[in-house]
Amino acid sequence: MHAYEIRIFRKDGSLKIVMATDHFSDKAAIHSARKFANGQWFEVWKGLECLTGVHTLGPSPSPPDNLTAA
Repeated sequence: MHAYEIRIFRKDGSLKIVMATDHFSDKAAIHSARKFANGQWFEVWKGLECLTGVHTLGPSPSPPDNLTAA
């Protein structure tokens, strides 16, 4: 099992919910996130890797001002 973080966003791009979950594969994690998001913009993270960011509503949010490259 692998650890994932699912982030679901509001229409305005603000973060609505973050949840930690475990799945056997990336595909299973994305499928679960898609069902849970129910048409809202979501991202699935595995560690520091964003596996997918899908949004169907609203504009893309701007990155935080304090975000720096690693």
